[in-house]
Amino acid sequence: MSEHERSVYSKRREWMPLHPAQTGLIAAKSQGHRGVNCTCVYRISGELDEGRLAQSYERALAGFDALRLVLTGPGQPVGWRQADAPRTRVRRTDLRWEHIWERGQPGAAFLARLQRHSDRDLDLTAGPIGLVEILRVAANEWIITETFAHALADDHSLALLHEAVAGLYGDPARPRRYPSYISMLAKVSRSQPATVEHWRRGFDGYEPSPVAPHGHSTSPVTWEL
Repeated sequence: MSEHERSVYSKRREWMPLHPAQTGLIAAKSQGHRGVNCTCVYRISGELDEGRLAQSYERALAGFDALRLVLTGPGQPVGWRQADAPRTRVRRTDLRWEHIWERGQPGAAFLARLQRHSDRDLDLTAGPIGLVEILRVAANEWIITETFAHALADDHSLALLHEAVAGLYGDPARPRRYPSYISMLAKVSRSQPATVEHWRRGFDGYEPSPVAPHGHSTSPVTWEL
């Protein structure tokens, strides 16, 4: 960690501001709407070491400081505090005997399970804010589901996570460095008016809809094969 990052951790450990891009998502959730999640589902086939993959996920998740953030509770200024450990879970489940396939494709019951995982209501204050499930569905086949609160993760975040997990799985001894989200929050707080104006221009004319239409999920599952 650089000297600047150490300074940021020290100064911002008690309280950190929201990023302007987070305010709408968090405001909608505070009004009782279901939170929006960022979800990825993909399939792995072959000679996978499942335990090693789980350890790689745990180590990678521990390296991203965004996953240690805790939203302040009622009666406090809205912002983030930093926890001592990542607020995520990695879970392994053996589904080889549950007959999830229908005509060679995931069946309706299994797809419903994935959708429930994707729709999980992640609590930014109480946690967890992210969940990874490693589902073994055949002797040499797994389906991995990743769900994180969208206020703290997006497609770019998942790409960084996949890169980190793949690197740790291939070479666990190699040291890793991860971008500091807390450092970014500190920079945002120093230029808040300009940052807010940037986001306002970017979404000029856009009307957000925090609640999905009836019968549709706020966080649809995407398959990556």
